Amino acid sequence: MQVTPVSIPKRWVRLGEYEIRQRRSEETIRQIAASIAGDGLFSPPGGVASPSGHIDILMGSNRTLAMLSVLN
Repeated sequence: MQVTPVSIPKRWVRLGEYEIRQRRSEETIRQIAASIAGDGLFSPPGGVASPSGHIDILMGSNRTLAMLSVLN
C-alpha cells in the first residue's frame, strides 16, 4: 500500500465514529503535542475519506488531537 501525505483544513477532520478510546486526559494531549513539537511526528495519524468529504481518523486520534490543539 502506498501512503500519500495530505494537508487538509482541520474543519474536515473528524474523530469519534471509529474511536476506540473512551477516555483521554488533557495532560496526555499536551504531552503528545510537546513531544511532536520537540521531536517531530514519527508516526502520522491515518484516516479514510468519507462520502461527506471529511477525513475520518482511524489511527492516531490522540496525535490528531495534539496537533489540532496547537492550531487552535
